[in-house]
This record gives sequence, C-alpha cells and structure tokens, in this order.
Amino acid sequence: MGFRALCNTVLLGTTLVACTTFPGSTIEPFPFPEGIHWEAQPKPKTGVWTSMVSGIATDLALTRDGSAALIATIPDPEREGPHDYRLVRYRRTLNGASLRYQVQWSKSFKNKVRALDLSEDGRFAVMNNYSDELIAFAASGKQIWKVRGSCRPKILAEAKLVVCFHDDDADPDTAFTLFSLNRGEKVAQFPAPGDVLGLKTSPDQKWIAIALSGSRAAATLTRSRVALYDVARRDSVWEQEMEGEFLDFAISPVGSDRTDMPPSVAVLTAAYGSKAKPGASRKSRLRIWDRLGKRDQDIEFPAESIEFSSHGEGVYIYGNAPTGQSLAFLEIGKPAPRWHRGIPNQADFAGSLLSTPEGVISSFEEIENGTRKIRWIEVRSDGKILARRDLPITEGAYLYVMGLSSDGLTAWFLSDNGLIGAFKRSVGF
Repeated sequence: MGFRALCNTVLLGTTLVACTTFPGSTIEPFPFPEGIHWEAQPKPKTGVWTSMVSGIATDLALTRDGSAALIATIPDPEREGPHDYRLVRYRRTLNGASLRYQVQWSKSFKNKVRALDLSEDGRFAVMNNYSDELIAFAASGKQIWKVRGSCRPKILAEAKLVVCFHDDDADPDTAFTLFSLNRGEKVAQFPAPGDVLGLKTSPDQKWIAIALSGSRAAATLTRSRVALYDVARRDSVWEQEMEGEFLDFAISPVGSDRTDMPPSVAVLTAAYGSKAKPGASRKSRLRIWDRLGKRDQDIEFPAESIEFSSHGEGVYIYGNAPTGQSLAFLEIGKPAPRWHRGIPNQADFAGSLLSTPEGVISSFEEIENGTRKIRWIEVRSDGKILARRDLPITEGAYLYVMGLSSDGLTAWFLSDNGLIGAFKRSVGF
C-alpha cells in the first residue's frame, strides 16, 4: 500500500508542522533534483547561543535588527518546572563578538498564547491568548491596553494599526479586524465569506493578502479564494477564486517601481484534476496575480510551501514527500525551475522558507551515519549553496520554529524540547 505525505504550513510566523501520512495513495516518482553536497560547504564563522526554557517555546517574533525577541511557551508535561503559559521578551547582549541574549521580562497567563508579534523597532509587543485577551505591551513590559478578542495579531507600525485575523479558533464571520496600535480601539472589521486559511502582509506593511475557503458548507477544500487589501484605503483591491486544495500563499516585496502599485500574490494549490483516480499522487499549481493579470504554472514535483524572492521576480518552492525533500526556484512566466535541489529522504517536520537579499533559507532533515541531522541551509538565487549549519538539536527533538530578523543578520530557532537558539548570519558571499 502506498502513502502520500501531506504537510501544511502555518501561515503567520514561521511555525513548522509535522508531516502525516495517509493510506490509500500511490507514490508516483518524479525526476529527482540535483543533490545537495555538504562536504564542499564553508563552515559557519559564528557560534550559536542556546538556552533552555521552562516548557516548550511555540512562537517567535523578532525586531528588525534582532536586538530583541519575543517568544511564547507552554508547559512540558515530561519535564519538571512551572506549569504555566508564558510570554517572554529577550534582549541582546554582546560579549565581545559573541551573540548573547537574556530575559528582559516574562508574563504568566492562565491559558496558552495563541499568537504574538513584535514591532520592528521593538517599541510594541502584542499577543492574544485562549482567554480571548488581546494585549499590547511597551518595550519595558508595561501593559498599554487590553481588549476582548480572539484572533492572531500582526503589528503594522507605520499605519499605527494591529491587524488581527480570525482563524478556525475565532469568530467565523470575521476575516480580520483592525485595532489602533496606541489605544486598542477597533478601527474596522472585514467579513469572511468562508473560513480564513491565512493572512500575510507585504514587507512595507501597506498591503494585506488573505486566503479563504471557497465555501464554509463545502465538505472538502476543493475551492478557495484570495483577496488583496489596501491598508491606507481600508478596502479590498481585488478578490479571486480558484480550484484546488489550498496549500500556501505569498505576497511579493514590491509591486513595481511605483510604490502605489499593488504587490503580486502567489497561491499554491493541490490540483488532483477532474479525472484523477482515487488516491492519485498530488500535483501542484502555482497561480500568480500581478499587474499583468493572472498566470498559471503547473508544478510537476511535490510542493508544500512558497516564498517570493527578495526582488519579486520568482518564487522559492519547498517540497517534502516520501520521495524526498526538495527546494527549487521558479521564475515567474518560465515553464521550468531555474534550479531544483534536494535530498532523498522525507522530513518528519517540514521546513519553512525565509527569503533573504542573497537568496533563501530552509531547513533539511538528513540521516548521517545513523543519526538524524537538522540542517539550516542558505542557497543563493542562482542555486549555489552558500552555507550550511548543523543545528544543535538532540536526537528525538525537532526544529519547530525558525526566524530571521528583517535586516537578514540575526537568525533564531526553537526546538520542541525547550531549546532556543540564535546566531549571526555570515553574509557577503
């Protein structure tokens, strides 16, 4: 009996989700990409700072320069320690050239933190928990405001707003709500014609892209829709519907030379085809909306998540299937990837993608001499592997979250055994 791997990426933040397998599907072979050869890669020039938290860290946000980090923790039933839910802010300290962090403040809650964010300048932190509290804090840890709310917050500092999107744990009739950043007042609320699958903001925080299911009454997610909103106008620019099971989406960093032009939006869907046999292996379709209209590109290899390149000329694609893990770069409008690389083993936890000015960062799991290695890899836009770092995550634990500061210089990672870590990236290859 064959199996098909299915991994879904959480759309806010960089949380990684375990893969599961479902019986009854046939594994169809695909042309395996060029392998990744580690032995020729330069060793990291910087060390890793690590610490163990009392529990398991579940979410992460960083300031633009990586000088502060905000994490959420839950109790670990297998370890001794406090059995509460915490929001913890770290600040960076320097010991010579070494990177170090220490706890700046910590807050305890009765219920789990649903989601969090940190403004790029570090002046504001905002979180929502399962007590339906939406709370904003100053850099000092002082509470600024608290309102009732059940949503996942994202700070739009330039617009002085908090956009809070309503996932399947929240109000099903609302897509997202805008609150004022300074006072927590409700500014606007947008209805949801279907279940909200995810929300992303453009890097300049002027645009919001939201993905929704095609119909709340549908038995399966065979149709979905995506909409683009202008934050300044507080209105939608367009809304489109598409076929296929929703997998992931991305919003480009630039629209064009004109800053008032909308960015491009790419949506990755699973397209089984109307005549596909039950249990057939999934193929993917990439649909892109930009200033030239709609474009469709079929992807003939397993794909789970996407991210635009830093200049918006193409998308990076990560795949994880029984045939292996792979990473590719597809230029918009081109029929085949510019490059496609991978390793022939499936990851237990699928990696996420982090776009950088040089290229892209992803994680790969690999077995070496009987030991599972979790590797952070950096690939240039032309496919050249720039760096590899074996993360200090012990056997039996997994990479749960990876994050990168907006300036691209500070990297963080969280493991599911309570280990957190950070290091300086080596750039300028």
